[in-house]
Amino acid sequence: MCPDGKQSRLKSVTRISPSSHGVTPQPCSGAAYKPARKKRGPTHRPRTELDEPAPLSGYGRSKLAAEAAVRVFAGRVHSVILRPPILYRPGDRVNLPPLLAMARLGLFVKPGLRRRPFSFIHVEDLCLALEQALERGETVRPEELSRGVYFVADPDVHTWDGFCAALSLAIGCRRPARMLPLPEALAPAVGQVAEWIGRWTGEQPLLNRDKAREMVAEAWTCAPDRAIRELGFRSRWVPLQAGLEDAVGWYRAEGLIPYA
Repeated sequence: MCPDGKQSRLKSVTRISPSSHGVTPQPCSGAAYKPARKKRGPTHRPRTELDEPAPLSGYGRSKLAAEAAVRVFAGRVHSVILRPPILYRPGDRVNLPPLLAMARLGLFVKPGLRRRPFSFIHVEDLCLALEQALERGETVRPEELSRGVYFVADPDVHTWDGFCAALSLAIGCRRPARMLPLPEALAPAVGQVAEWIGRWTGEQPLLNRDKAREMVAEAWTCAPDRAIRELGFRSRWVPLQAGLEDAVGWYRAEGLIPYA
């Protein structure tokens, strides 16, 4: 991630909202900050708030810096940090469409042969968690790095193969989802080529070297136990297929994919 991108994210979380006098990542109003999953780093077991962040990429490191910016204001305003995993939603025009195309073909691409575990969250569950964090979450403290921090996710851990199978069922595909594993060693080269294509076309590439490094990590999972216990968080979109069917419904309504 380029330095300019990092600076823009830092500015977004240090901006003072006139209405709430709180630190807010625009366009959300309030004092809850939601970094992306990339700042935490991979782990073999679901991460908890007590684990030290270990971001793999520049994007992840910029999110960690944004959390530090939120902590600067913790003594002046009620500030809470949410850490969601992979987010999926209706209306996504970047990440889901390529996967929907693969689902219709019945063939998904994945790096390597390993069955990596992932955590997911539906956008409506994340919005609910943001509201609950503002109402009930503890305020972060600079001297206590885990205080006021909450992982929010579907409590079930999924493999990439399982996610792809659920997406295939959500669009009404009756054929079993087939996986095409690509050599992990090719991931950085593929990311580099995608960046070159993006520069040539002037469009943001779906893949880059940062994302390629993350793709071959052991796992991306987190445990929402603290959010469940302290915020009363409960995922409404469980099982995963129910949430994916909700997302797919939007694409059907917009005429982007046919009805089953």
